[in-house]
Amino acid sequence: MKLLNLPIIAFLFFPLCGHAYIDTEKLKNLQTCVESEEDPEKWHVMGLIYARGKSVPQDDAKAMIWFHKAAEAGYVNAQSVLGYMHYNGRGTIVNGMEASKWFYRAGQQHFQMVLDFAKDEAEAVKWTFEDLADGYADAEADIQSTLAFIYGQGITIHSDRDEAVKWFVKAGHQNLYAPVELQSYYDEAAYDKIDITEGMPLTTIQNQPHYIKERLHKSAIRVFEHFRIR
Repeated sequence: MKLLNLPIIAFLFFPLCGHAYIDTEKLKNLQTCVESEEDPEKWHVMGLIYARGKSVPQDDAKAMIWFHKAAEAGYVNAQSVLGYMHYNGRGTIVNGMEASKWFYRAGQQHFQMVLDFAKDEAEAVKWTFEDLADGYADAEADIQSTLAFIYGQGITIHSDRDEAVKWFVKAGHQNLYAPVELQSYYDEAAYDKIDITEGMPLTTIQNQPHYIKERLHKSAIRVFEHFRIR
């Protein structure tokens, strides 16, 4: 049952394209515009711009500032990516406690989205595992995050920290490399048109390997044992 593609994750409106060039002044104007708005989705996109380094010099430290700002405001995709960045030590040191905290917050939101449509937790879990069986979990970050939360919390099943970590990491990777759309934002912000058609297209998640080698840091494992992401 394909229920988890909810509008909340249909945020693909900022394309990080190829090797499009944004000059310093335009980037400054772009950032000033985003900073002046209370829009966590746009803050998250600024994080993606820096984390990918497709339109600007790649800078994980700057990306982390934007991801954290959006995550603190409750933006679920930013929470997932922030967990991934802490887990992998991108823009920060490897921090299992922070990774598990942000993974948990994202998973909790995603599970609640399903629960809002289900009659109870058992049905929400059933639907999620049906999506897994149908193969949707290979490409849908929200399903991956929901699975991780179910495993970590042991909702109607035995908890499994290894599975929880695996699916949380997959979800974070998926959210970090999902295709997004920039052009409409440039138009909205009334900037000069930027030619974003030149250069190689951004590698989208469809080109990423569906298998992510597990990197179960000891610190993260200890957190899941103690915290049980409760």
